[in-house]
Amino acid sequence: MMRFRYIVWSLLLLVFAGCGEVVPQGDVPATSQAKSPKRGVAFDFSRLEDLPLLSPAVSWAYNWGNAQNDDAAFWFDTNDMDFCPMCWNQRFDAEKIRAYVALHPGTKYLLGFNEPNLTDQCNLTPSEAAQYWQEVVALAKELNLKLVSPAMNYGTLEGYGDPIKWLDEFFACEGVSLSDIDAIAVHCYMASPSALKDYIGRFAKYGKPIWVTEFCAWEKTVGSVETQMDYMCAALNYLEQSPLVERYAWFIPRAKGAVDTYPYMQLLDHESLTALTRLGRIYTSLSSFDKHAFLPLSRSVAAYQYTAFSTDRVSLRVDDTERVYVYNFQAGMWMDYQVQVSEAKPLQIAYASIVSPQVCIYVDGEAEVVADMPKTAGLSLVETFTTEVVIPAGCHTLRVEVLKGSCNLYSFYV
Repeated sequence: MMRFRYIVWSLLLLVFAGCGEVVPQGDVPATSQAKSPKRGVAFDFSRLEDLPLLSPAVSWAYNWGNAQNDDAAFWFDTNDMDFCPMCWNQRFDAEKIRAYVALHPGTKYLLGFNEPNLTDQCNLTPSEAAQYWQEVVALAKELNLKLVSPAMNYGTLEGYGDPIKWLDEFFACEGVSLSDIDAIAVHCYMASPSALKDYIGRFAKYGKPIWVTEFCAWEKTVGSVETQMDYMCAALNYLEQSPLVERYAWFIPRAKGAVDTYPYMQLLDHESLTALTRLGRIYTSLSSFDKHAFLPLSRSVAAYQYTAFSTDRVSLRVDDTERVYVYNFQAGMWMDYQVQVSEAKPLQIAYASIVSPQVCIYVDGEAEVVADMPKTAGLSLVETFTTEVVIPAGCHTLRVEVLKGSCNLYSFYV
């Protein structure tokens, strides 16, 4: 049976090749940034077709349950993904969790109660939760799993709208110890990246890594998928680089309702089982800030594979050919890239602009040239500009700064 399953998955990989890669089709570097160890999804992988779409860029997931189906588990085990069982409330199935961990010994974490201060979720006061918590702690120790706290959100349970108040009282309960916790889980649906940052900062007082186990922009200010894209990019640019955040999981890759309706947060297309939405393309493409990889300019470096930037306003879009690009890269903004060159050649930039942007190119911190790039025939028509910068052979840090105007930035190559 295991051999048959392996064959089935191998065939699926061939069928889906190119559907979920971290770099756009037709512009694939020989190497790319490593996938982020932080990036995850809150999702039950019940459809086999969804797995190869997300796994190239997603390192972990949970499904609010004690286990997952055998096919998803097999895929996780063979594709560098981590599944986290969850004790959703006090009625969790310890035997099912034991059985799952026995079959999948690479399991590392156990998640605690889900939103206990919401009446339509776990719905437990701190003292009520404390009565059952020792069972969760004992199970984690028995299975040698790291334990993540109850996942907190702003709540509807009377007296516990503030998640900090709930946690403070919970940790003060007899039999509950912060030392048993390896991470603090939080949920956030505020539509402002700065609000997300401030919210996460409130939990730093516990001195534990933060897991954002559910998040997206889910307020009425989210009026389009482009609004969600801008939120996602700013949020991920922060989450990837914040030393407070150990992991995060987008809510939700697939849900009921059309993908182009509020709140515009779905990553997987309903109409085509082999396609990501535009938002999904961005979630699987956005930089992991991998500073160990130097990407070959001979095969093109996608503009979204930056390793540093001047502002979290850096945002991505997807064009009609499904190429992901940096959107509205404008005056006052810069981005860094780690690149390698085997043979010294002039640097070329693929872009689109209805103005004539002026850019400054830096190599290893030294300004090499200020270039006036001509406007293109339209924002959807990508053209290539050959600069006067000849990058010497070797590994380098490339910086591109916009001095005047703006452009949509696609890629660099020599």
